[in-house]
Amino acid sequence: MLNALCRIAAFAMLCLMAGCASITGGNTQQMYVQVNNPGGAPVSKAECALSNDKGKWSMRPPEAITIARSNQAMLISCTSAASPAGSTSVESTTRAAMYGNLLFGGLIGVGIDHFSGAAYEYPGVATVTMGRSSSVQMAYAPPGSAGGPTAVARTMPSVSGFAAIDDVASVPGPESVRNTYRKFLAQPLPRAMAISDNGHAWYADGYRTRDPNKPGDPNLRALQGCREVQGTNCRLYAVDRDVVYVREAPSTQASASAGVPTVPKISRYALPPESLFADVNDASLVPVRDEGRGKYLQFLTLPLPRAFAIATDGAWTVASDSASAMADVLNACEREGKTCWLYAADDRVVWQTDLRHRVGRVNQLLPAEAR
Repeated sequence: MLNALCRIAAFAMLCLMAGCASITGGNTQQMYVQVNNPGGAPVSKAECALSNDKGKWSMRPPEAITIARSNQAMLISCTSAASPAGSTSVESTTRAAMYGNLLFGGLIGVGIDHFSGAAYEYPGVATVTMGRSSSVQMAYAPPGSAGGPTAVARTMPSVSGFAAIDDVASVPGPESVRNTYRKFLAQPLPRAMAISDNGHAWYADGYRTRDPNKPGDPNLRALQGCREVQGTNCRLYAVDRDVVYVREAPSTQASASAGVPTVPKISRYALPPESLFADVNDASLVPVRDEGRGKYLQFLTLPLPRAFAIATDGAWTVASDSASAMADVLNACEREGKTCWLYAADDRVVWQTDLRHRVGRVNQLLPAEAR
């Protein structure tokens, strides 16, 4: 068995040198890098170095850069004369196309894509907070989940050291919050729990949710649920197996400095069904002019609710941090006399290959409570 694997590996290496085909596609991708200060404001004139086992790159954010895919983490380290250095480790994951290669290309095809890096991908967007170290994970919904595999990028807050993960007694708030925390500890990974200053708590687990208007990231979903149960100053208490809660800084500014994601606004429209035309982080398939793909990666960094629409001439329009983001982009196209369709809304691609099923008019949008 070992000899057989060695022969497969050797053949894969020969194929790499000879240029054998890969079903999953190329071994490079674009990544958009942005740099913020601890308060969330962009940092100008920063310089960043990116590296994995396939190579090293340097750039001045915010911009998109072409990198080599790998099964190893991408380390991004940034410096600025006005701020302390910051870094983030960006994990890759196996691309969904890899499983097609297993079916059609067999072990040889899998070996080729593993050694070249084509079998893996990174999130399309990476954010570095100066003065802090963080990690970003890509994760797919479990096989068999409704809608197929979906990539979800999570920015993980730093471990605070406030308490041990199993120390229920240290959880701030009334006993009802600690009871909720006990239930949270029984949930599978990925998971997150948020608590508020006025005694409310909410937890979320998994990358899939029955409500299509909820974000896939359980960190954001826990914060959103905490706010919806009338919680004030909601902050993450625990993520997966770590406590990330920081007692001080109840204000919005301080919460941002603690690395806690902000709670997204609620869209007044229901999200259209996910089309599975492409992964939301894959800018290479967005049907826009070449310069628009970098703008799309930048769009992925904007706050929710957000929408990206594409015109017949390859132009694009973007709206974010607006409860009517989807309507905003469609109305903007109409004002310019262009025909546009929604490509992406929030964290999903809604673009349909069939023109008849695309969303191009505001009257096609349904109220949020209709789904």
